[in-house]
Amino acid sequence: MANQMDEDLERIEGELSDLAARARQAIEDFVVEQPHAALAIAAAGGFILGGGLTPRRIMRLGLIFAGPMLTRFAYTEGTRALRDIIEGAPIEETSTASIGS
Repeated sequence: MANQMDEDLERIEGELSDLAARARQAIEDFVVEQPHAALAIAAAGGFILGGGLTPRRIMRLGLIFAGPMLTRFAYTEGTRALRDIIEGAPIEETSTASIGS
């Protein structure tokens, strides 16, 4: 029984060693073929693992990407409300505008 376990462990060790060698070769090939992408991935991984992705930074990134959309929405709804006020529409109608319309 112990002999069978030793054989199984040796087989698993050999398979893991082969898998690690293939993974290493694939990574080396990727780095040679696309060095800029490899550097970007390494930098992003180091940034995240180094604690650089804090909740404050996540919020900033969200505002950077969502800011233009929110600005357009505020401008559109603001001008619509002003136009309705100037044209004499009741204020209740302008306050029920939704994001999707």
